[in-house]
This record gives sequence, C-alpha cells and structure tokens, in this order.
Amino acid sequence: MAWFGGRDYLGGKVLTDALADLDCELFLLDTECFFQQDAPRIKESLRRLRQFAPDVAISTPNAGYGLGVQVGVGGRLRNVFTDLLEIPLALCWDDPLGQFSGHFLSPLPGSARESEPGALQRLRTGVNHSLISHYGWDTGHIQTMVDLGLLPEGKAVFDMLPAKPAYLDCGQTLGLSSSFDQDVCFAGNVYLNQITADPLHQVPEIAQLVERISERKRADFTHSAWDLLIDEIQRLPDASLSRLKLWPDESFFWQAYRYIVWVAANTRLRMSVLSGVRHPIDFYGAFADPAGVSRLGDYPNVRYRGSVDYIRELPQVFNRSKITVDVTNQLAQRSVPAKCFECFAAGGFMLLDRRPDLIATFGDMARAVTYDSVDELNTKIDYYLTHELERTDLIHHFQQRIRQEHSTQAWLSRIITDLQQRAVPRRRASVRQQSVAAAERLVPFTDSFLGGAVWRQRHALARTRTDTRALHDALRRCMPEGHPGDLPFHEWGQLMACALEFAPDLILEIGRGYGNSTLAFTQAANLLAPINCRVLSVCLHPWDEIRAAVSTATTPEWFAPLTAYQGDVRRFDFEAAVLGARRVLVFWDAHGYDVAECILGGLMPILSTREHLVLMHDIGDARYHNDPASYGDHGSWKGEMIWPGPTVRLGHVFATVPQAVSIVDFASRNGIALHSAAHSLHSRFDIHADQARELRDVLGEDFFSLGSGCAWYTLNEVAGPYHFPRCSPADAR
Repeated sequence: MAWFGGRDYLGGKVLTDALADLDCELFLLDTECFFQQDAPRIKESLRRLRQFAPDVAISTPNAGYGLGVQVGVGGRLRNVFTDLLEIPLALCWDDPLGQFSGHFLSPLPGSARESEPGALQRLRTGVNHSLISHYGWDTGHIQTMVDLGLLPEGKAVFDMLPAKPAYLDCGQTLGLSSSFDQDVCFAGNVYLNQITADPLHQVPEIAQLVERISERKRADFTHSAWDLLIDEIQRLPDASLSRLKLWPDESFFWQAYRYIVWVAANTRLRMSVLSGVRHPIDFYGAFADPAGVSRLGDYPNVRYRGSVDYIRELPQVFNRSKITVDVTNQLAQRSVPAKCFECFAAGGFMLLDRRPDLIATFGDMARAVTYDSVDELNTKIDYYLTHELERTDLIHHFQQRIRQEHSTQAWLSRIITDLQQRAVPRRRASVRQQSVAAAERLVPFTDSFLGGAVWRQRHALARTRTDTRALHDALRRCMPEGHPGDLPFHEWGQLMACALEFAPDLILEIGRGYGNSTLAFTQAANLLAPINCRVLSVCLHPWDEIRAAVSTATTPEWFAPLTAYQGDVRRFDFEAAVLGARRVLVFWDAHGYDVAECILGGLMPILSTREHLVLMHDIGDARYHNDPASYGDHGSWKGEMIWPGPTVRLGHVFATVPQAVSIVDFASRNGIALHSAAHSLHSRFDIHADQARELRDVLGEDFFSLGSGCAWYTLNEVAGPYHFPRCSPADAR
C-alpha cells in the first residue's frame, strides 16, 4: 500500500531487501488486498502464503501492516499470521498508542457521545497475543504501554530505528559536501490545514488542550506531549472530563490523542520553533497535508521547496544542506525517529530537540547536536555554520557508529536473533530424535508411530476396553443385519491409540458413516482429559439416531467433547473449524476425487502451519495382503467404490477408494511418506513377539490385531514449501 506519500511502501521494500541480504528465505505478501477486502486476491494470497509455509512474519515497515492482514472467519476478523497460520508475528512499532488504538478499537468514535468504555481491555487483549513479539524504538512508548497495563515488563524489546541503506550509500558515495544548496533546512510534515479542518478543533476544551500543551512544550522541551496531555486532562473539571470521555479506558480518548498529539501539537510546536529560527529555512515535505502548503507562506523565514522522494532524493537534500533542523515528531516520547540517523548517515548534519534515548546511546555527541530551547537552537546554528571542523567531526563520529550499530541489516539481525530465542519452532522431521524418552510423544512422521502408539497406550486401552466394547456392541445392534460393520473393533483400538499418543486439541472427522470412528475418537477425547480435546465430525449421514442408539452404553456427559455436523464436507468451513487449534488429528473417511481435492487443496493448507496427523481408512498395504497382484474376477479399477470389487494398486498402496490415487500423488509432490498402519504394526510386533503376546493378553484378540486398513501422513515431515491443488469455488469454501 502506498500510504503516507509512498514512504511506507518504500520503507517496506528497503526492509525486505535487507532481509534478503541476510539470506532469509522470503515471501513478500502484498497487503493491499486485505485492506481493500478483495476476496479473490485474498484467497490467492493465502493459497500462495500457505504453500510457502513461513515460520515467522515480520511486519514492514511498521506494525500496522501486519495487524491489518485479516480475513473474516466465524463472523469475526482474524489475523492471518497469528490466528490462521499460528506463526509468530514481529511488530516493529511506529507509535504504538495511536496505531494500536486505531486498529483494535476501530472504528474510533468521532465524538464523545459515541465513546465506548473498556478500551484498555480491548487493547490489552489485542497486543498481548502469545504469538506477537514487540519491537519499540522509544523507551517512553514502552514504559507507557506498561503503565497503562497493556504490556507486561520485558514484553517489548527496545532498539532505535536504523538508517536505511540509501542514506548510508549516499554518505559513502558523495562523502561530505563542500558546497551546499542551503544553510538550513527542515524535512518533515506539518498539518496547517488539517489542524483546523478536523471536527475536534471545534471542541473548545480540545482546542484549549492543544494550545496549553504546545505552550508548555515550547517553554520546556523535557516533557513529552503524552505526559503533558495526561497532566492537562487531570486538571480538567470533573464535569468536563465526564462529558468529554477523556480518559484512556474510553475509546474517544484515543481519537482525541491522535488529533491532539499527531496533528495539532505536532504542527503548533514545529511551526513555533521553525518560525523562531533567525535564518531562512528551506522546507521539504508537507506531503501528508498538501492543502496546508499555501499556509507556509504565513511564515516569512520559511521557503517551501516541495516534496522529495524518500529514497532517491532526500539523502541528497541532507547531504547538501549545511544544517538540517528538526523538531521531533510529538508522537515520540524519549527517542528519535529514523530521520536523525539517516541525516548523519547521508553526510548531513542535524540539530534536534534533546531526546533522552539519544543521549543514553550517544552521550556527549548527542548533547552537542541537541537543544532544549529555541535560543539554544539559534546559538548552535550560528556556531556550526561558522565552525566547519567541529561540524564535520561530529558527522564522521555519527556515521561510524551508525554504520556499525544502526544499519538496517544490524537492526534486523537483532530482531531475527530475538525471534529465534522467543519463537517455539514447529516440530519438523529435521529435529527428530533417534530415541524418544518415555514421557515424550512419538512423532507421527515415522513408520514406527502407530505400532509404538498401540504399545505405549496399552494400559489406557485396557482400562477402557469394557466401556469401549459396550459402545461398539450398542452401535452394531442399530446397524442393518448383515452389515460388515465399517470398522472392526481392533481398528477402534488403533484409532484410539493414535489419538491418545498424538494428544490433539482437535480431532476432525471427515465422514463418519454409522459412527464407529466417531465413538472411538470421542472415547479417546474423554480419556485425554485434562487436555481439552474437541471432536468435530462432518458427514452427510445423520447423527441423532446413532447417539440415541448408544446412549444406554454411556452417559450424557460423555458426549460433551463431540460436535456432529450434518452436511457436505465440500462446503464446510475448515478455517473456522480449525481456528485456535494447535494440534489437529484428522480422520479422513469420506470418499471421492472431489472430496480429496477439497481436503488436499482446502484443509491441508490450513493444517500446514500446525502440528497435525491425517489418518485414513480403506487404504491397505499390499505387502500384508493375500495375493495382492491378482485382479481376481474383476476388471481394471475405474474409480468405483465396491467391496469386494476391483482394486487399485500403487506401489504398496492397495485400495478401492479414489482418494488413494490423490493422496499418493500429493505425498509424492510434497516429498512426504504415506505410512501404512499394517506395516507399522508388523514391523514392531513381528520382531517383538513378547510384546504382541502381552497385548493379546491385556487387550484381547478382538481389540488387538496386526491387520489394518489404515494409513497416515503429515506435512510436518518436511519444512516446505508445499504444493496444494486448487479447489473449485464450490469445494473450497
């Protein structure tokens, strides 16, 4: 988005270029479609983003862009990074007070009558997301966020904003100028039209607040505009304070803050200081309020020179101006924006109002280029215009420190290092261990997973065997006479063992038929307590009759983890279903190529940034099947789903269901394995016959068997990028 005169876009591009120079693998997400809520472009952006499978997101050039990447899910706007992808989001602050209030309290009210209480709690909830990391450039901002109770101590990292490469390059290429276009210049924005055009200017108390804050600030540069605003508000009569809703827990306060500090006090102070300078000042900028440019003519010593390009032209303006005067933007409390470092980096010289963070970082060097009053500013302008050696020595000192410590690459390197320390990486095959301690979960991207799960969960299965058998038998009694049963009892045990070992917070069942797997997974969810595991079952088949049929075998509370949805899986909202889940087990037992496309192209991108395991039924292993090479009495398989009937064999995959073809193709494209339950069981228990005997003794012959028609896979096996099929519009909703 080319907001703020294109400066934000250029600043963002500079930062992403610097990340690339640091050998980061990048996906550049164009945020425009999200701010415009362009649904087709959002859908395509999400598809490509999930294929890339990012580990972390960095919001450039500031926090607003990362926060604004939102989509509607479940009737609410959700952040793509923290809520959908569930990856860390690094927020590099601008003004956190104004920016966060504008985002989390949106839309801000236009008047006190529209104000809503509870603003601080809404802000606190938004900024304290566990996946958000904060990077502030102003210790005053950080302390204010803490004082308001919006962030805990230590949540935000302080690091002054860096000089961008174009300014460093300018300083190295051009060196220090010996001839100048002007003695004194200013580069920045004032809002001479907006200050009176804004409706808040018509509120007498707010206009008076602006005047008092501006007067106090000019008289004493020590206090920030924020501190002065809070102090002046506390001096208001109780009746005015109540009527105007001017306290931070009211949403109108934040609208007033943005006007008073960002626009009005900023403009009043800047023009007051600039008009008090005894030398002519060439003014560059004012692009944020072009209607106010003509009013610069009211200031005799100010000559407007137009707006210049932030990357290509402004470095040269700094380089060819003997002194750049700055009045720090009043949204800053103790620090300086990047403009200060960029001026010196480009070979320029800046005088600015004294800032504690700058003094703390640069000491006497910073004191030499800062002022506490307009009189001190004029004295220093006169001095440095006539003392070239001292001026150039200071430029050299600042340039050296900025190149070493405050370049864009150095700043980003510190952020990346901090993110690596804070972020919890998704579990990948690359970090698997050769042996797994007894207390750890088995990882699902090895062939040994299911066999190991059955063995490790044998005691839990044994304790619940009687209750589970009662559920199984109650379900069988309600099924048509002669029905094969869909899922034999020993496969109930295999599914339950997988769920207990994987310990998901969501089990998503896609296709339930008569409900065998539904009951098995609900039993597992109850056993997982105190882990809060939801079971969400999606199928065209009704559920109420099945629930009634098995209710005699359990209690009403037993069904609490389960939500049964009756409908077409191709039109199911997977995004909303998975939202908030960190660890998902999917049981895929709905058939057909169109369903496979929906799951592989619609659900798998959503799961790709979460820990997940996808189990499937009706996919056997030819290595453990009698005469798997024979066609028997059947012709070639043509996609029909008949058992017994024609089968398809792809390597060791042996099936009658179309999704077998789709999943073999998907696994091959993504470089992951399609694991066989039968192979996992045989590989373990053919070798460990003693363990097999124990399982038969503990679980019984009906609850344990080496036979299985299940398979599983997970994208967690590889780090990505991933490849997903496109879904037709009807199937991807």
